[in-house]
Amino acid sequence: MYGAQALLNGLGLFGAVYDGAAVGAKGTGTGKAPYTSTVSPDAEAGMPYAHPVKEAGPKGAGTSLERGLAYDNPSNLVQNRVSEIQSQIPANSQGRITMGVAVVEDANGVRSVLVSTSEPRGYLRPGVSLQEGEKVVVGTGHAEADIVSYASANGLKVVDIGATRPVCASCQNVIEPTGANVSTPLKPLPKAKQ
Repeated sequence: MYGAQALLNGLGLFGAVYDGAAVGAKGTGTGKAPYTSTVSPDAEAGMPYAHPVKEAGPKGAGTSLERGLAYDNPSNLVQNRVSEIQSQIPANSQGRITMGVAVVEDANGVRSVLVSTSEPRGYLRPGVSLQEGEKVVVGTGHAEADIVSYASANGLKVVDIGATRPVCASCQNVIEPTGANVSTPLKPLPKAKQ
């Protein structure tokens, strides 16, 4: 579900997520290769290919992680995952698309990982794969802002966030009120006109 369809079903614009486990990500025991995107009739109709959409809210926000980097060093987890995703994005697309990664926490202190992209409908370029338990946030364009909007709409706190390209001023302004740490480089703020 995306856009108008998601709104009709009560999910809200940032309510749609899908997960790596549901699409045969590494370690899921499905015997299938990690997800790489191909355009299908479903995708053209606004439905991500082979990605069941989960219900909005903490239940569908991300699989909880066992004690580990998400709790002990979320910045390291975000930096490592951003680096992995960056290396998976085709070279000719690296300067045109942005992917974001964030560690979020629900009201019970359970942490999970959200991934977003500046691509329409959460499209993942061929070669880009999710890790088990990661959820893709389907948004409207700015990867980092989409994560923050989704988290806010679903009662999640953004603990740490990063992106495959320097975080733009617009996204910095969206992230700042959350108090989240930004673990990847920031794009310099524009100079004020005199």
